[in-house]
Amino acid sequence: MPNIALISNDGGSIVARKHTVSALVIFTVFTFLGSGISVAKPNGAGKSIAAQVPTFADRSKIPASGKQGPPAEAATLTGKWKQGEALFKKWCQSCHGPRGTDMVKNPGSDDGTVPPLNPIDPALASKTRSAFGANIDRFIQHGSIPDGPKPELFMPNWGDSQALSQQEIADVEAYVMRLNGVRRVK
Repeated sequence: MPNIALISNDGGSIVARKHTVSALVIFTVFTFLGSGISVAKPNGAGKSIAAQVPTFADRSKIPASGKQGPPAEAATLTGKWKQGEALFKKWCQSCHGPRGTDMVKNPGSDDGTVPPLNPIDPALASKTRSAFGANIDRFIQHGSIPDGPKPELFMPNWGDSQALSQQEIADVEAYVMRLNGVRRVK
């Protein structure tokens, strides 16, 4: 194993084995980052709540359930459900489950779970793609904090924060509609 020379403050040289330097680097990284590392587990089992809510999501900027703003541009775009499926897997399934069917626990919310998207709440569903798209777009754009004394999980504001582009949001909407039997095609 090669030796690595380090220069000290007094101009002298210190010779250290490569593994000693590696150990110092690893120690330094874990000292600075150690408390922020969490391990994701499938289907939300044992998963830290912090791992489920993206870091860009600022709870203070998320409206209470039912207080979302109007739909945005994504509601008027034609989404590609295949791209939406990939985005859903990356960003949404930790809270909504692989196909939007899981009842992930949400302590502090009135019903105790994250709402399923398959089937979606009948108040949001519509066989008309434009109405369905506008209904779910408001939640994806602006986010939502569920009713309850102190829900640990909330819907991030993917559009307002610009975490997803309007086309990406349209793609996710197309996937959610497809899960519910509505095809978003012109």
